[in-house]
Amino acid sequence: PGDADYSRVALTQRLSKLDMTRDTGTLTSQLDGGQLLAPFLVANATAEQAIQSPANLKRTYFAFAEANADGFQHVQGSSDRTLSFEDLWGGGDQNFTDFMVSTELSIA
Repeated sequence: PGDADYSRVALTQRLSKLDMTRDTGTLTSQLDGGQLLAPFLVANATAEQAIQSPANLKRTYFAFAEANADGFQHVQGSSDRTLSFEDLWGGGDQNFTDFMVSTELSIA
């Protein structure tokens, strides 16, 4: 996460079958084990647009503060398996209600 090109590499290697928007609803996917999955949010753009544009890439927020251009940790996890995102530079209002994802994992 501290690497200068982390954002671009992470977006390029993302699992596109897990791409979501506010309108996605329920998403079901089978994933292989042995992978590190780290959530991120591209504010007001798609992952493809962020890869192509430095301005959009700067507004891509990862679970690791050191990966974010503003140094703020934009993703919080909770004990009820919910990921909560803050979508504004520097943490904005820090309410972490801008995008929320509830997860349910099972072993297949």
